[in-house]
Amino acid sequence: MAIKKWLKNKNNRGNVAIIVAISLTVLIGMLALVIDGGNLYATKNKYQNGVEAAALAGAIHLCDNPEGVARQIAQGNGLPSTAGEGLTVHVGYYDEADQYDDFSVYKDFVAEGDADYPAEEYNNAVMVSLNADVSTFLAGIFGKEKVPVSAKAVAYAERYGMLALGDSSEIHIGPGQSGVTIRNGSVYSNGDIKLGQGVTCSSWWGSTTWYAPVFENANLYAHNQVLECDTTCSGSQAKVDWNSGTQSSRENASSGAPEFTGVEPCNDDYIDSLKDSADVTYTPADAGSDTIFYKEYNMGGIDCYCFDLCASDGERTDRVVYFFDAEDNGSHQVWLHEAYPRHGEYIQNVTFITKLPVRLDYDGAHHVGADGEKQFILITSKDLEVAGFYLYLEGTVFRIGGSFSPCYASHIFGSNQKARIIADGDINLWRGSRKSEGSWTGTIDFNFGPPCPPLKVHLGRLVPAGG
Repeated sequence: MAIKKWLKNKNNRGNVAIIVAISLTVLIGMLALVIDGGNLYATKNKYQNGVEAAALAGAIHLCDNPEGVARQIAQGNGLPSTAGEGLTVHVGYYDEADQYDDFSVYKDFVAEGDADYPAEEYNNAVMVSLNADVSTFLAGIFGKEKVPVSAKAVAYAERYGMLALGDSSEIHIGPGQSGVTIRNGSVYSNGDIKLGQGVTCSSWWGSTTWYAPVFENANLYAHNQVLECDTTCSGSQAKVDWNSGTQSSRENASSGAPEFTGVEPCNDDYIDSLKDSADVTYTPADAGSDTIFYKEYNMGGIDCYCFDLCASDGERTDRVVYFFDAEDNGSHQVWLHEAYPRHGEYIQNVTFITKLPVRLDYDGAHHVGADGEKQFILITSKDLEVAGFYLYLEGTVFRIGGSFSPCYASHIFGSNQKARIIADGDINLWRGSRKSEGSWTGTIDFNFGPPCPPLKVHLGRLVPAGG
């Protein structure tokens, strides 16, 4: 009864209208918060997933139009994909190993061309950012027709300097007289990684110390085991028993790593698929036709097809792809060797592709490959033997369907050899076909250009300074 009396009062009727209006406003506000908040949350997740997918795809294609690929994936995930729509793609450098400085200042992604881009590094990452205005459903009543939403992700490629991809492939790294150092990249085997231990050997003229391999900023991953193998002396020479060994306790060694999968085998079919990419195609009938394929001759029952890929320093400004179209019958070999008269000491901006075993064997000082995009790329579906005297590997990628071995007589010394070795067979950093005596002496540095496939990519952390 009291309520009825209160409502009959005309002055109170106006108060009811005010209360109802306020209640409706609050109700609409709550609905806007729920509906538009949920929509913004879902849109934020969609955008974040989209930029992560775009960044990962761009990083996979670091050496093949990363920005274009990232934008294509962004568009496929429903994101704005053009430069004027709030999506930005940057290629640059991301240091996974050194994210924090004194655990307070975050070392963020650095785009190519920035003043603080680290010296002697190469692009290894792609960052994708999106800033977009999202339309609201009910918040427009309160003047909020659009709300800004942002998302950002960085993906980086892990640099693999040595990959042995066969199911039972092994990597053998022996000791060296002046040290064997592997740096700036990961070593991965789908079989075992076997390391020779250090030893001091005595002979009638004195003693020789062989030092176990050292790894700097380099991790070891074996799908089976990382093993430390027994090393003894054979006169003054170190002799490694590759069939022995105990699991390594090195901090950077991981046994039982996941199998490295998803890489197309470097077999004859793969080689044939590359034929259309060649600038120049040779057949055995072309022997002696120019200064590149300069002769064929028989040595000990092996038909050697001799190519000299050298030129003067800086002469090749654009990449040249040579394809040798010959089938392997078990008695053929490509011999990369200097012609006479010589026409240079530099193999730069060259890709050589073949289905035959290859012997890399230049006498005297020769510079194989170069930094950045001028690296030398050798692709063969068979074995590769390195047998030159004083070869300087200055930016070389070996993609091998068989195994990699240095010849017993090779002289690939030096403090900074730059090479990556990807093989479907074994990788032997141990001179000699016997694989029991000898050495590989010097340093192999995997950091000489943007990491190209095969590789694995990871999402990086983007945390503000002090976060």
